[in-house]
Amino acid sequence: FSSPLKVSSADFVVVSGLHSLYLNRLRKRMDLKVFLDCDEGLRLYWKNQRDSHERGYYQKDLSLSLEQRRIDSEAFIHAQAHYADLIFKLSLVNPDLSRLSVQPGRPPRLKLLVTMDNGFFHEQLAHSLIALCGMHIDLEQSSRPDSISMSIEGDITDDDVSHVASLLIPNLEDLLPSSTCWE
Repeated sequence: FSSPLKVSSADFVVVSGLHSLYLNRLRKRMDLKVFLDCDEGLRLYWKNQRDSHERGYYQKDLSLSLEQRRIDSEAFIHAQAHYADLIFKLSLVNPDLSRLSVQPGRPPRLKLLVTMDNGFFHEQLAHSLIALCGMHIDLEQSSRPDSISMSIEGDITDDDVSHVASLLIPNLEDLLPSSTCWE
């Protein structure tokens, strides 16, 4: 909702924001549409942590605020996932949120759920993550036709990510700046 900003032409344009896949006219111009998602329980946990510790909100105020936003979020934000070619979703390894309050300050263990078109490079990615990084991978047919879902769990270093990316992405140096930092 900011003022228009003129950008110069480039080989790659990244459109980022809450509503970036909302407009059909804009979606049609995108070669690759990525949707970033977060498990609702994890999102609420992070929001609760931030709002209660950094902003001093009370639990009652948080619950009311979240409920008011839920309908709009489902209708306008999460509905955009349907248009994505690639969906990344952070989720809890153990969805029992009550255990998180027992160990405050310790980040919860997460897994990454990736939904992509069947036929992308998911087999090479899974093989590389298992063989080179010791990750735990589960593959299954997605609820979307012609898609695959991959669950990725484990600890990975920035060097591991860099190495796997260099193996799987041809001409990576042409796509990313030389100062790329992996996490």
